[in-house]
Amino acid sequence: ILNRLQSDEEEKSARREETKKVVGQLKTMADRCEVLQEKLDDAKEHHKELTQQVDAKDSELKTAKIKHDALQQAIEEHESSSCDANTEDASLQDKRLSVKTSQDRFLAGGRLRFFIESKPTVGLVII
Repeated sequence: ILNRLQSDEEEKSARREETKKVVGQLKTMADRCEVLQEKLDDAKEHHKELTQQVDAKDSELKTAKIKHDALQQAIEEHESSSCDANTEDASLQDKRLSVKTSQDRFLAGGRLRFFIESKPTVGLVII
């Protein structure tokens, strides 16, 4: 009977120790769970902020695309309307070039009285 009482006591003490270990592990896991829950809440908040920023940038991008398309269309309309004006401008430029070339020919032909050549490094002007 004494042996049995002694073995029962040993079993009870072993159960108490085991219970203490399990309670300690449970507290550790609860603390770890709280820390992970805080990290998860922080991550959710950060994700929410990033989502709002992405939405804002997306709306900015859409407005920029709309402006770009409008400007592109305006440029195309301007180019198509100025196509006729460009042909007139080209003929005027050809006339101006022909006038310049005739003046160059006149000057090169030696019909002027004086040619002036400046030499600033020497300090002379040659006529």
